[in-house]
Amino acid sequence: MGKWKFVGGAIAIDFVNTIGGRTEKSIDNYFIRDDQFNHCNDIVDWAEAIRLIGSTTARKIKAWISEHPEYAKKKFEHAKAFRETLYRMLRRSMKNMKMIATDMELLNKACAAARKNQRIVYRSGNFSWEFDVQEYNPDMIMHHVAIAAADLLTSEKLLQLKQCKGEDCGWLFIDSSKNRKRVWCDMKDCGNLAKVRRFRSKQKLN
Repeated sequence: MGKWKFVGGAIAIDFVNTIGGRTEKSIDNYFIRDDQFNHCNDIVDWAEAIRLIGSTTARKIKAWISEHPEYAKKKFEHAKAFRETLYRMLRRSMKNMKMIATDMELLNKACAAARKNQRIVYRSGNFSWEFDVQEYNPDMIMHHVAIAAADLLTSEKLLQLKQCKGEDCGWLFIDSSKNRKRVWCDMKDCGNLAKVRRFRSKQKLN
């Protein structure tokens, strides 16, 4: 898995969590720390790590990116814009706030493009959805993300959405724990860090 962590409980959330952390002044005004998407290839690596695409497809997409740098850059910027759109929508849903019209428009355009390129295939006795695009086309990745986002936003899982309480984290996750009392994106990271801070704070008081 390398630098990628998948603790969100949904593909769309793990896509949103491809940053070191977000510090919010407000839902629409926040600072991103340690963005993990710095080049088109980073998105390809993420998609391969989360198994949206295989290694062969990843190599073909990277080759296409190398041959079409300007066009790839536009797709990269669109992907990052879509990520932040999803973040705002998820945060607003948590607060039961009205959605931003331009965010809804971007989401619907992404979903429409993905649906337009889907087809049902029959293999090994089973039906499944498949994207009807060239294997080297980076749009395949965002099609997967858009459909995953639509599935999440229209599901009951949204009621279990939480934000990590870790300082300067801001990662989102689906709380599927038995008692619904999960507060950290990952107990090994933000959870342990909070414990250390509490311990040091007590030592100073003593």
